[in-house]
Amino acid sequence: MQLTFRAPSTSGRGSEAAMVGGLADWFAVTALFRRPLGLPIPHTAIIPAKKDQIGEGLAGFVQQYFLTTEIVSERVAAAQVPRRVGEWLADPVHADRLAAEVASAISGLAGVLREDELRNSVAAFADRRLRELDIAPLLARLIDGIIVSLLTAPLWVVVAIRAFHRIDRVVQQYPDLNTPAAQAALKQADSKLLGAAWVIVIASGLIWFLYDWLQHAKWGQTVGKRALSIRVVSAYDRSPVSGSAAARRAATFALAPMVPFVGTFFYLLNVLWQLWDRRRQCLHDKVANTVVVRTSTPPAGQWPPPQQPW
Repeated sequence: MQLTFRAPSTSGRGSEAAMVGGLADWFAVTALFRRPLGLPIPHTAIIPAKKDQIGEGLAGFVQQYFLTTEIVSERVAAAQVPRRVGEWLADPVHADRLAAEVASAISGLAGVLREDELRNSVAAFADRRLRELDIAPLLARLIDGIIVSLLTAPLWVVVAIRAFHRIDRVVQQYPDLNTPAAQAALKQADSKLLGAAWVIVIASGLIWFLYDWLQHAKWGQTVGKRALSIRVVSAYDRSPVSGSAAARRAATFALAPMVPFVGTFFYLLNVLWQLWDRRRQCLHDKVANTVVVRTSTPPAGQWPPPQQPW
């Protein structure tokens, strides 16, 4: 028998190459995500097996080459966003367009929030808060404020009298108050008056501190709280307030408002905080972990388990 072999044609060679290439591509792509045909072939299912290492590597690469401080700073500086925004807004056409968009947004918001609905919502919220508000602590502070004012009033009277005598001497010494010498004397009198006023403010704060601290540490009540039948206790278990907690509470209430510029704002925020606080605490209560309760509140030991003071 004579066997005859024929060389494959060009199309046959191309088909075989395409089949081999297709199988190789299928295997390579499939091996990245799962095991081909479910067989435990080594070095397959690469992404599921090493996703954590791949993620960490990509994150490190991006952080090292794209998110360093130098690169980000350079890109932000090169962008020149403020200059471009300013140049864009300097164009009257762009400025008019932005104004028209903002006006349209505001008018749309006004259309959504109708005046009667907004007014009713605000009124309902205020009514609910006022009904829930216990004004006894505020009235107690008012009574205590009157008492402390009576204690500090003599100091203010002395300062006022001395300031009046000082200005009177300047007037008698300089008939014409428009002269430079008279203006200098008046300015000196004003500076002395301001210095004396600051001393009295500090003294008043110290008196407030001692008034508040000593009474709360001893009895848990000031004179005003006695009149309104309320007292200060621990916010944890309603036990009597300690001396250190009473000192923190008094310092936050009486001494913090003396800080220039921000003291008045802090005082108002401190007093008004109880209007929206869940436990009706002021800020000085939160600092000292205390709460104001009625004298009829059960004492420590008859209260539920301790809870967070906030």
